[in-house]
Amino acid sequence: MVEQLSFIFFNESLIFYNLTNYNIQESSSAILVSSSHPYPIQVNIALAVIGTFTSLLTISGNVLVLVSFFVDRQIRQPTNYFIFSLAISDFLIGCISMPFLTLGIYKNQWVLGSFLCDIWLSLDYTVCLASIYTVLLITVDRFCSVKIPAKYRNWRTKKRIIFLVLLTWFVPALIFFISTMGYPLYSKKSNLSLSDLQCDVQWNKNAYFNLG
Repeated sequence: MVEQLSFIFFNESLIFYNLTNYNIQESSSAILVSSSHPYPIQVNIALAVIGTFTSLLTISGNVLVLVSFFVDRQIRQPTNYFIFSLAISDFLIGCISMPFLTLGIYKNQWVLGSFLCDIWLSLDYTVCLASIYTVLLITVDRFCSVKIPAKYRNWRTKKRIIFLVLLTWFVPALIFFISTMGYPLYSKKSNLSLSDLQCDVQWNKNAYFNLG
């Protein structure tokens, strides 16, 4: 009788231990899931789908513009070089900025290492500012075409337009590649946070650097 009771208590203890161990493992898994994905998995999937769809839509739309520019010679007017530059910048945003941003949002961290973090930040800021500068040039071009059409038509040569387009790319690339890759060497702080693996520029936290 005593041996039977001991056997029963042993089995109950074993069952309790297994249940406790299972609950601990389940709790640990829940903590890991919640730390790596702060949002419900449905939200992460929805964000990934929306980001992927937007990226593909951006790429395909600007590819059509670029193909039209190369195929139809009548489109290659000096003023349309601004449109061509804008299509390139937006195409690169769809290829570079959006996919890696979507991946970072889905994973809730940067998983591609410090070097690619620096490259991505430099390219991302460069193409975005180049896009903004190009829109500004298009606005000025339209304004001058309306207000001083004859004088502006004589000034607007192909070489000058190409020079302006190259300038809208050179200035952002010079600013952001030097600042994004150079500032961590100066501040001794990486763009990739080792604590939470977030990829973000460090120079935006320095007020004096931003004013400069």
